[in-house]
Amino acid sequence: MVLETAHGADFTHFYRENVGRLIAHVMKLGSPYEEAADVVQEAFIAALPQWDAIANKKAWLRTVCTRVHVRYGRGRRQQIASDEVDSPLDDRSVEQVEYRDMQRRVREAIARLPRAQREVMAWDPEESTVAEIAAALGTTVAAVKTNRSRARARLKAELGLKEGDRDGH
Repeated sequence: MVLETAHGADFTHFYRENVGRLIAHVMKLGSPYEEAADVVQEAFIAALPQWDAIANKKAWLRTVCTRVHVRYGRGRRQQIASDEVDSPLDDRSVEQVEYRDMQRRVREAIARLPRAQREVMAWDPEESTVAEIAAALGTTVAAVKTNRSRARARLKAELGLKEGDRDGH
């Protein structure tokens, strides 16, 4: 079995460490959770046969996830991603309710961004450089910076945030 080899052990470890981040990445692009999980699985399936040849595995998988997401999305309207399950309010504190509401508002605002801005915002700037994002999206560094700046400005305006304000207060 392939997962019993060193190659498989590396793959399995990488999968466990990164599957959640990749699902979040695809959800930021506009896929609901179930679809995002399917997209990520498809990307990992594509990666397995060539695992050792992939130099930057995180960037490669994010790129494949973005492409698969676009393919899944053709012919349908973008949906707002929702990973929360409604439960009685007495099961959650006020802070939890407010936090979930802010998460929902942010997801909805991101879903309304133009595609290029939404794609740039889906990438975690702590995990990928602007150059890596540009290469993965097939665009320029300048375009990534411009789209990120415009997206942030639009999100701040939509969410009622001021410059330097992270939580709206």
